[in-house]
Amino acid sequence: MSSETGPSRRGKRQAATELAKKKREGTHWRVVSCARPSTILIAAPHGGRAEPHTATIAKAIAGTRHSLYVFEALSTGLHITSHRFKEPRAIAQARRHSKVLTVHGCDNRRSDSIDVFVGGLDVALRDAVIAELQKAGFTAAIDTRTPGRAQGNICNGGRSSAGAQLEITRRLRNGLCPLGAGKPRLRTFAIRRIHGLARQP
Repeated sequence: MSSETGPSRRGKRQAATELAKKKREGTHWRVVSCARPSTILIAAPHGGRAEPHTATIAKAIAGTRHSLYVFEALSTGLHITSHRFKEPRAIAQARRHSKVLTVHGCDNRRSDSIDVFVGGLDVALRDAVIAELQKAGFTAAIDTRTPGRAQGNICNGGRSSAGAQLEITRRLRNGLCPLGAGKPRLRTFAIRRIHGLARQP
């Protein structure tokens, strides 16, 4: 769920099962996943060319502790809205975990002052992540535009039926993921998120 998708993409949004009929895995898209003994799944359903750097950020948050799922677009026209994201491996992996935290990208026009918008049905997790990011000096707030409260949203697809989603501006994603200089800041960003997750039962 991102405001980064312009008019040229809106007509191309469709369920992953529909996409699979027209696009080829390995050529147009690929899935990267890793199951770990964790109750938390970190997912980037719009990785690759759909929402740049979200896959890198999700991998950093997952680290070696949490499970990971990334749907990586290798070509254009592969942005699937989160409540319609039905890629079978994503659904199955989400159901094996208590909570799901998804990483998304939004346009800089969303806000001049806030860089991370946090939503989802797990209010305690949402608030914990916001608090930890603010402690680290990142600007974060509750997401009221794309709140991630639909039951069919992949972030709410875990066993608890309530998770969290992050919408990150392009300027922050670019700042977290450049070669070299951005890596320490990315680690800080990811560690703060993990601390927020660790506070949850």
